[in-house]
Amino acid sequence: MDPTSKDQDRPARDKQGRRLWVRDAWQWILGDALGEAEPMPAWSEAYALTRFSVSKPATVSWFNGYDEKQPSRAEWIGPGGFGVLGHVHPRFADRTQALPAAPYESDPANWPQLDWYDRRTAQPTRVLTSADRNDPERFATAVLAGTPVLATLGGVVARYRDRTEHKSRSPAGQRTESGTAGLLQRRPVTAAPETTELIGKEGNQLGERLLGEALAVGQYRNAYGSRLERWESLVQPILMEVGAVAIAAATGASMSAVYRVLEGSLPHRRKRPRYVELAVAHARQRLGDWGIDPPYDTAALLWSYLHEREALGENVRRCEWCGQPLEPGARSNKRYHDECRQPAYRAQLGGDS
Repeated sequence: MDPTSKDQDRPARDKQGRRLWVRDAWQWILGDALGEAEPMPAWSEAYALTRFSVSKPATVSWFNGYDEKQPSRAEWIGPGGFGVLGHVHPRFADRTQALPAAPYESDPANWPQLDWYDRRTAQPTRVLTSADRNDPERFATAVLAGTPVLATLGGVVARYRDRTEHKSRSPAGQRTESGTAGLLQRRPVTAAPETTELIGKEGNQLGERLLGEALAVGQYRNAYGSRLERWESLVQPILMEVGAVAIAAATGASMSAVYRVLEGSLPHRRKRPRYVELAVAHARQRLGDWGIDPPYDTAALLWSYLHEREALGENVRRCEWCGQPLEPGARSNKRYHDECRQPAYRAQLGGDS
């Protein structure tokens, strides 16, 4: 909400149509980044508030405590009205369970006098802002008691200094950090069918997400799985490199079960995650040995390893027993090193030995 305008539907704008307070915020951010120290804008101590519509019974119920205090039903907050959402400062979010909301007020001069209610209990709640820090002892006591600390617009703007620009690389081409500065480079993006997730649109239930009613990804985004089956294309080729002996030791599976997996069978769904973890650990270690920063995403990491392995010429046939490359020129149906052949066959014939 605009901290400089009494009419939130008609915020003050410049000749280019930019909201004045937003323009001032960006000017401060850029000046700070360039080392041109300037005081925060005059509105920096204003609450960081969001207007929301009272559009469903659950939202109306947030103000039951407010309605109970009104002399007549006409003063109740009902459907079609508005409220304001107070955002808890992220530094203190783990110290409170209160979710502050208040009856709508458009005039920033009246925001300090708002009556706040906890959206979980509909009961009145006190709130703190950075202005309350003038009495550090009282402020600390209130925080320890679970009183929510509301974010101010100045705090929101200042946190932009520590934001990581995930969509870019540093001037040296490395991953950006919160303190990265300078002319950023474009971040290269490599995609493959194996790493592509099919999902519905991510713009679902924006209001519910803002109000904290839908926080889990599954509540607002539909997932339809990967574009291409990943076990055969990503996991199994890496397991072949790990070798049956190491796989059996790491998963607790029998040798016969491991051989079936290496030959193309899917392991039991309860044991499948352990096989994937083993492939991921192996791929991460090898990428690190090659001086390559492993991706965070599992599918991307496995695909990156196979891609680099191909580029380095290490995509060769391997012994199913130990996972090491077979000697050059080995016949096409050879599956083990000569020294691994006898123990491998004994294990197969003897079951789990």
